[in-house]
Amino acid sequence: SDCMYFLQKVANLEQGFEVLLSVQKERAGIKDQAFFINTKTLNIKNTDLQNAKISDKEEAFIDKVLKLLNEKSLSTSEILSALDVSRSDNFSRNTLEKFKGVFWESELGGENGRTFVWKSLKADNKDSNDKELSLFGDEL
Repeated sequence: SDCMYFLQKVANLEQGFEVLLSVQKERAGIKDQAFFINTKTLNIKNTDLQNAKISDKEEAFIDKVLKLLNEKSLSTSEILSALDVSRSDNFSRNTLEKFKGVFWESELGGENGRTFVWKSLKADNKDSNDKELSLFGDEL
């Protein structure tokens, strides 16, 4: 089959780095993939594709929101106010929605029961494909 990927290093981490393989030409129904490569052991591990595609701007926003939500649950307005962002800022509102269920969750609440209240998700969401592979052929 004739397939082509674009390889992009997306994160340097203490024990290695994360790479994103983006499909450029596909004829076999292949999909984008993300991997963590441990530079000490040369093992490769599947990582979350959505997290690998996070832009620098989104990552900075996520970090700030998580710091706020780790302290307490907040409404959308409280989050935007704490970040000194306009209530009509589409990027912030879209990013909150985009990563709902990944980093945080929202539910109706507040004093009037009609306000979305955001809470941090602290659960470790492991993928069922979360296997580490050795470059030498042994699955760990």
